[in-house]
Amino acid sequence: MLGRSGAAERHYRAERAVAADESVSWVVVDEDLELHVEACAYLAGLRGAGRAFNTEKTYAGRIALYLSYCRSHGLDWASPSLPR
Repeated sequence: MLGRSGAAERHYRAERAVAADESVSWVVVDEDLELHVEACAYLAGLRGAGRAFNTEKTYAGRIALYLSYCRSHGLDWASPSLPR
């Protein structure tokens, strides 16, 4: 699918990650399975703060949706603004 710029859109999605010790966490990846570093750091922060597993899972999906929306509309995810 092509975005507004004519470039192929890259969508993000939440993925379950299983570590060697069999602990499960959530990450956000693009179509090439590249981690979105800032999103993954935020999710790790939730984990470190002792938030519920389902909270991390829900946030991962919502973050992926937001990043995909920003990418497809040519918006900078880090500094959203309202149209003038």
